[in-house]
Amino acid sequence: MPVPADTAPVADKVCSGRVLVVGGAGFIGHFVAAASLLAGRPTYVLARSASVTKAKVKALQDNGAIIVQGDINDKECMEKTLKELRIETVISAVGGEAVMDQIPLVQAIKATSSIKRFMPSEFGHDVDRAEPVEPGKNMYIQKRKVRRLIEDSGVPYTYILCNSIASWPYCN
Repeated sequence: MPVPADTAPVADKVCSGRVLVVGGAGFIGHFVAAASLLAGRPTYVLARSASVTKAKVKALQDNGAIIVQGDINDKECMEKTLKELRIETVISAVGGEAVMDQIPLVQAIKATSSIKRFMPSEFGHDVDRAEPVEPGKNMYIQKRKVRRLIEDSGVPYTYILCNSIASWPYCN
């Protein structure tokens, strides 16, 4: 018996809208990029050549991802990339050490009229509802700065909060 269209698994639905996953070859990013591909979206992965894991990149390419070399710190380069690729959704999966690097990315997104949704690197606690102590406090302050910039920019956004990622301190 066929599955009704409205109850078909996400993987069975072909979605439109080009997605750029920033940090898509990283610890969390490769899962995000894989999910985007599984959902049938044209998926681009922005990776810095010095930081990519070749095995993860190859696996993403084998599943249809297009790897784009770039640097989110270069606003003009990001703006050009977003426009040329006609990106509609940007998902940032940069690590905690690169949270502030999202500022030029937000500025590029604001300058690009095609972006329908931005999901910043927020895969953790709600930084506006927690008061951590050091060493985490500084990262929360930085994430709050990025949030305020996003909110003030008028860029359409969604924060994805999944609380703690238990394996993070134990990887590598």
